[in-house]
Amino acid sequence: MSPERRRAAKQNEEANVALETATEATRRASALLDAVEDFEIEALRAESTLAEVVADSRGDLIAARTAPAVPAVADAVAALQAALAALTPSGQPNDPFAELSQLREANSALDDAIAKARHRAENPLPSVAQVQHAIDDADRQLGVARGLIAGHRGWIGADARTRLAEAERLRVDLSDLLPAEETREAALVQARRVAHLASEALQLAQRDIDSSRPPDQDWGGGGWGGGPRRGGGGGDLASGILGGLVIGSLLDGIFD
Repeated sequence: MSPERRRAAKQNEEANVALETATEATRRASALLDAVEDFEIEALRAESTLAEVVADSRGDLIAARTAPAVPAVADAVAALQAALAALTPSGQPNDPFAELSQLREANSALDDAIAKARHRAENPLPSVAQVQHAIDDADRQLGVARGLIAGHRGWIGADARTRLAEAERLRVDLSDLLPAEETREAALVQARRVAHLASEALQLAQRDIDSSRPPDQDWGGGGWGGGPRRGGGGGDLASGILGGLVIGSLLDGIFD
């Protein structure tokens, strides 16, 4: 290749590189302009939304005056007032995205605090004594069911044993749930669940005993005391036990 052709080829290569560089620069400039435009549009939207959230927040502060007077609501009101006071004055440069985020967070916190306070006002927290009575009732029913099942292990089916095991598992956590206000309501529900499971275990156990006992065998000869009797001794025993438990539950219900 002659020197002239080499120079021409080199010039063409340089021209192509320059063209590609210019094209890439143009593309980047266009993308940057689009990004700036998009940012300006989003900023305008944020400013508009911010104005709406400000109006909503001021309405929430007025509504909070009728909410239950609890510390959580008072703290949330103070936080929202501080967020409103921190907004950049009109006419000065600001960051609408940051201000909108902070105000929304404070606004949502107040809404949540008011909702929880109203729920608690409509559903008062059970007292420690009330929960303790429910636990005592559960313990009584657990004790009776445990004693009956332990005394007739060979006759008791899986259903009764499963109910008893579940009741005892739930009972383990009850003492830890009782003191704290946050878990006291859950403790009451769980105590009642334990009592219900224990009662079911007792009834299922009695059913198993009645179905397993030979027709001519009576409770009198089975170690429960007394001589042979006619009729369902096991059913009479269960009725007496369940009746006592129901009475105990009703007495405890006085404290509910």
